[in-house]
Amino acid sequence: IAFPNISGGYEIRNRYFKGCIAPKDITHIRQQGEPKNACYVFEGFMDALSFVEMKPFFKSDVLVMNSISLLNRAKEYLKNYSEIHLFLDNDKAGETCKNEILKSFPEAKDHSEIYTLHKDLNDYLLSKNKTKIEKQQQQEQKFKQEQQESEINQANPIYKRKR
Repeated sequence: IAFPNISGGYEIRNRYFKGCIAPKDITHIRQQGEPKNACYVFEGFMDALSFVEMKPFFKSDVLVMNSISLLNRAKEYLKNYSEIHLFLDNDKAGETCKNEILKSFPEAKDHSEIYTLHKDLNDYLLSKNKTKIEKQQQQEQKFKQEQQESEINQANPIYKRKR
């Protein structure tokens, strides 16, 4: 999958590869209609996609940094918003980036507490979905066992002798 950035380059991702077709830049997605006053900031596209998966009726602008080295570029775009929501990685680089944005935009809100025990929002969503799948598989396994036991009991009924 490839996502365009504002300079005409593309961020490219698949299971085995993460890279870009130059030039590297941020991706700024503006919603149609009236200008929005809120912007949601992500380090990478997979986190942005995870957020949209979690909030399917989401209708605000999105800024994907594509690299924390593009922080100053991102700040230029964030100046246009009165509401800034941060979903940055829970690592040293993400923490540094978050602190820089909060220094420039004290009204910005950090939402990393949602996925505190995970590297980033995408990792959190994958973990959550894995748990759901495991529970579903356990339920299916239990149902199959009950069904097999029922079939065995029907095939081999226990007869009691009359005396």
